[in-house]
Amino acid sequence: MQKVNTTDFIRYLKENWKDMHCQMCGNGDWKIQAAVFQLVLNDEALVAGNANVPVVPVICTKCGNTVLVSAKVAGLVE
Repeated sequence: MQKVNTTDFIRYLKENWKDMHCQMCGNGDWKIQAAVFQLVLNDEALVAGNANVPVVPVICTKCGNTVLVSAKVAGLVE
């Protein structure tokens, strides 16, 4: 499991996430998952390739709405 430097990630979010209120409930309190997850293409025909996307989930503490932030764009992985 690849850990996330939460200090760097929070700085990235504050610089780039203009309205940090939840789109579903309006809450402004979020929990960051301190690990990089992979979205994987579900395709049986896929043998090899770049069919995964590293993301960091950010979860609303009130309603559970989850925002997936690209770990590559955020500079957390190469």
